[in-house]
Formats: sequence, C-alpha cells, structure tokens
Amino acid sequence: MPANALYKDHPGIEVDEINDVDRVASVLQSVLEDPAQHDTFQQRSLQAWESQYSPPAMATVIARTIESRKTGRSC
Repeated sequence: MPANALYKDHPGIEVDEINDVDRVASVLQSVLEDPAQHDTFQQRSLQAWESQYSPPAMATVIARTIESRKTGRSC
C-alpha cells in the first residue's frame, strides 16, 4: 500500500500477486475457512472505519490538517 496516513494502519490483506487470480482466491479462501481470523478482520475493519474512514473521522483529519497549516503559516 502507499506509504501515507490513509493506509498506514489499514486492516486489509495485502496480496503482492494481485494479478494472480489463483493467489488472490487462495488468500481469500484461507480467511473464509478460519472463522476466528474472519472475525478478527471484521473487528479490525469496523474499528478502522470508526477511527479513520467514517465521515466524522475524516472531518477530524481535515480539521486538524487545516488547523496545523494555519498554525504553521502564522509562525
């Protein structure tokens, strides 16, 4: 994933061989076959949504960015 704040702590699964359909299917199948792993990914995804990607979370990021740039310019 790109090295930026949006993807820094993403809960997704990275597949290096994204164009290899069999590899992608294998990775997805391994998650589906392990209910505990599936539940873990689901909880991580929900937590990431709430803390990073939901509209309120994104509004906080935007507000902080604007404030930091205002503060940086006034120095």
